[in-house]
Amino acid sequence: DADELRQAMSHKLSDERMGALRDRLFAGMAARGVPDDVAAKVFESLSAFASFGFPESHAVSFAHLVYASAWLKLHYPAAFCAGLLNSQPMGFWAPRTLVADARRHGVTVLRPDVNASEALASLERTVGVDPGAGGRGSTASTGGRSPSASAGDQGSSASQVVHRGDMAIRLG
Repeated sequence: DADELRQAMSHKLSDERMGALRDRLFAGMAARGVPDDVAAKVFESLSAFASFGFPESHAVSFAHLVYASAWLKLHYPAAFCAGLLNSQPMGFWAPRTLVADARRHGVTVLRPDVNASEALASLERTVGVDPGAGGRGSTASTGGRSPSASAGDQGSSASQVVHRGDMAIRLG
């Protein structure tokens, strides 16, 4: 019975399937001494969740996206933030919120520069950049490409891939 309820709640026609189970649910709750008003509230809550919930396959896909995003944010925070900035407008967070979060997590964010910026946010290797100096300093730009795809890196191994604090975001 519980598995049938779970399937009904995750089905795209959940309203119809929940309606078909209603009498059995109420009978089962009454047999266990659940008052009618409480049973009605329980069924109403289950029905509301069934309308909102989504199937297990979607939950697995969403969980995978969340895990991958968290991994990228931990290991490549500058690239993660640059990707989010380049995906604007997203509708979730404003660019200033993303930049503030990146800074809180130790990412150097360089101001737009007429000589160095590209149309979108890009990554730059940091070489002597002082984050407290408003993003001014000496950098070696990767030209918006992945740091591991820079010229001269064709033979680089995975252990040489630049990550964590080695990259800064140049705002476009």
